[in-house]
Amino acid sequence: MVANMGRLHIQASNFNCAVTTFLDVIKHQQKSEDKLQLSTTLHNIGSCYLEIGDIRNAILLLKDASDIGKAILGYGNIAVADTMYTLARAYSVSSNADDSIPLLQNALKVRMNTYGLDSIQVLHTLHAMGDTLI
Repeated sequence: MVANMGRLHIQASNFNCAVTTFLDVIKHQQKSEDKLQLSTTLHNIGSCYLEIGDIRNAILLLKDASDIGKAILGYGNIAVADTMYTLARAYSVSSNADDSIPLLQNALKVRMNTYGLDSIQVLHTLHAMGDTLI
């Protein structure tokens, strides 16, 4: 229920409130066996930090979310690819193309396989690659 409030804050672009809400959620999830849910919450917090410009914390949390997701679901999972895409955006904002491009390449591969070549997700990934390389 509280996690739903965090998502509502994101939809309202109230990222600071979303972070506060998700940090409350994560306290309980860290004690739980459900590491996939923890990964999702870490992704959500990291995305919020990216939106408010706290790139350092965004990278730390998105990297943790990605690592947990890859361990549970594997590299080919769309949720993992979405986290890699968001992590790549954070690296790109910090002018770290060396770490960003491989993540975007993996996200592109998974998104193409999942959604097809003419999907908006593939377009966003290609756009992010272009922005990173410029």
